[in-house]
Amino acid sequence: MFVAEPSVEDTIAILRGLKERYELHHHVQITDPAIVAAATLSHRYIADRQLPDKAIDLIDEAASSIRMQIDSKPEELDRLDRRIIQLKLEQQALMKESDEASKKRLDMLNEELDDKERQYSELEEEWKAEKASLSGTQTIKAELEQAKIAIEQARRVGDLARMSELQYGKIPELENSWKPRPSRKVKPCVCYVTK
Repeated sequence: MFVAEPSVEDTIAILRGLKERYELHHHVQITDPAIVAAATLSHRYIADRQLPDKAIDLIDEAASSIRMQIDSKPEELDRLDRRIIQLKLEQQALMKESDEASKKRLDMLNEELDDKERQYSELEEEWKAEKASLSGTQTIKAELEQAKIAIEQARRVGDLARMSELQYGKIPELENSWKPRPSRKVKPCVCYVTK
């Protein structure tokens, strides 16, 4: 039986329905413009597959890429780490030398090494704090989803007290505490799939 390929508009509707599932799986937020872009661009540029499959794969790949960026060390820290290793190697080589030029270079190198290690520790501390904040935000989002499910369950059984407790107590409290703080020095973790 042949099933016709859905239109771009139908694909956008399908992706909107799958959006929450992919957000929970990858622990990132997927914006609506990203969904629209995935549907239109996959239709235009990926010729060997059918909608909505190619648009779903595009969203999945983008979300997993963002997740990998969040979990890996930022470029600035990686660059500093490599420079520190390079300076330590040079320091070890210069310690074996006894001439005056080598001693001067060793002094300059020790100063630079101290500076780079200080920068590294500051950036690493900020990065770890940002990751912890992001992890806390994801926990709050999961609790919020659970509260919404609990409201729906309470609505089905007619438990008005539980519904009001969740709707006017727990959910607003969780929504108010769900505010990510951007980083200043380290390039902030990108946790959104955008256009």
